[in-house]
Amino acid sequence: MILSIATITALVILLVFHSSSSAIAGQPCSPPSASMEVMLKADPQIKNTIHRVCFNCHSDQPKYPWYASIWPSSLLIQHDRQKALARLNFSQWDRLSPEMSRIRLLDACTMMTEGKMPLWYYRPFHFEARLSSQEIQHFCAWAHLQ
Repeated sequence: MILSIATITALVILLVFHSSSSAIAGQPCSPPSASMEVMLKADPQIKNTIHRVCFNCHSDQPKYPWYASIWPSSLLIQHDRQKALARLNFSQWDRLSPEMSRIRLLDACTMMTEGKMPLWYYRPFHFEARLSSQEIQHFCAWAHLQ
């Protein structure tokens, strides 16, 4: 009986503290010159907004929270980052044509305006990622000029 409890406890501990190394380690590192803010010469307010609100999921420079290596949140973070980077990566802007760059910016504006970004379940844990209506308006005005 004691052996069973110890085995189950050990398994639970392993599952809970299982580090999903691919969610944290091995992230590509693009040169700064490839980033959106450098390529499009974004103003300081746009840079600040993008870094504060979008970079954890949509760049090669995430700042992982303490729970990023704890299962099952590590799996959710890994999954969400893979999807996010496939859609939009601010660190690899040099890979986009001018037309696609404009499409991505206007899509980001739409997602922010409709409250779809940042994701609803991300916002409660990341107060810094909340957008004001002025920030959204400023980003959208800037995006339309690109």
